[in-house]
Amino acid sequence: MNILNEIIALDKTASKRAEEEINAEKKRSAEYGSAMAKSRTEKVEIEREKTMKLRSEQEKNLSEKLSGAEKERSLRQKQLSDIFEKNKAQWKSEIISRITEG
Repeated sequence: MNILNEIIALDKTASKRAEEEINAEKKRSAEYGSAMAKSRTEKVEIEREKTMKLRSEQEKNLSEKLSGAEKERSLRQKQLSDIFEKNKAQWKSEIISRITEG
């Protein structure tokens, strides 16, 4: 009987150790999963910040180009208006002359 009690006690001890090991493994897995989720969240946030910075820079560059294009357009428009004002009378008389002379 004594041997049987020892076997039962050893079995209970082994079962308890196995259960403790299983619980420890579950805890390690949960900690690892939590660490991975935190790492992913941090990486997503870093990439989001990079994207926002890049977008801001692109918007700034686009705004500068648009401003430059608007200035260029205004300059060209003024040049054309000046040329027209300078030559308007001459062009008008040439057109009327061509119409009347045939």
